[in-house]
Amino acid sequence: MKNIIFTFIITIFSISCFAQENLLNEIKNGNLNNKTITADFTQTKILKAMSNKIVSNGKYYFQRDGKLFMQYTSPAGDMMVIDGEKMLMKTRGTVKKANTKTNKRMALLSDMLFTSMRADFDEISHRYAKDIKCSQDAKFYTVVVTVDMDRTASTTASIVITYNKKDKSIETLQLIEKTGDTTLYALTGKILNSQIDKSLFSADIRNEGK
Repeated sequence: MKNIIFTFIITIFSISCFAQENLLNEIKNGNLNNKTITADFTQTKILKAMSNKIVSNGKYYFQRDGKLFMQYTSPAGDMMVIDGEKMLMKTRGTVKKANTKTNKRMALLSDMLFTSMRADFDEISHRYAKDIKCSQDAKFYTVVVTVDMDRTASTTASIVITYNKKDKSIETLQLIEKTGDTTLYALTGKILNSQIDKSLFSADIRNEGK
């Protein structure tokens, strides 16, 4: 009897793992078609020490080969640019530049953003994840990534990503810190595979911080 129960449990577990793997592959393979994304974004920060939400808005430009530009319209002037290994962040007039080859913290942030946007679950697992779970409803897939904080020295404990079931493009990305603080990015008005001005992604040509 014990052997029968044990076999039943193993069978159910195997089916569950197989279903999870199929879902993740379905998202990943469909997402490969999305070479660029242009969208509006809303960023919502919730700090555990504060009762109110901090909401920001802007334009989002993503290119699959490692380029990202987030231009904030509220607060106006803020931005984040990633061009391969180069990063530029401007917050309230203060500009910070980094190279992901030498800055491990920025390298991890860049990895989290791009692997999530590309639905590259193999790289997510290899680089920073302890566990990945996937579920679905009629419109969206939801992927929950548990970050291996010991291996990465990350302050981010988990990442929750939703993908559109029609085109497998990213809809929302939520970073949950070990402190309980959260940052949610939500995309609306997405345009896929349009031509994007390459100069948007270059931190080098900007006069920021000079």
